Amino acid sequence: MAIQNSAYEQILGLLPALSHADRVLLLEHLQHQVQAIESTPRALAEFQQRIDAAFGIWADRTDLPDDSSDYVRQLRNGWNERLMRAQGEAIERDGST
Repeated sequence: MAIQNSAYEQILGLLPALSHADRVLLLEHLQHQVQAIESTPRALAEFQQRIDAAFGIWADRTDLPDDSSDYVRQLRNGWNERLMRAQGEAIERDGST
């Protein structure tokens, strides 16, 4: 933690050397980063909790076939496979890595 405090103190020490425009730009970048971190799920459980409410909105629809949730899961698995390939992980046909 001492390293972080030291880096923090160094940054604070450099702030007076920045122009007003540079300080405003820095503040905008920091605000953007904080907002991005706050909106990012911290864990899979939190992500699942966030999407559960949206998943239930289709439950009472009568115009969708009974197996539509299975179909959606298949689509999601396809996206997961593409994501893993994009991240450089080998995907076996059965879904294992």
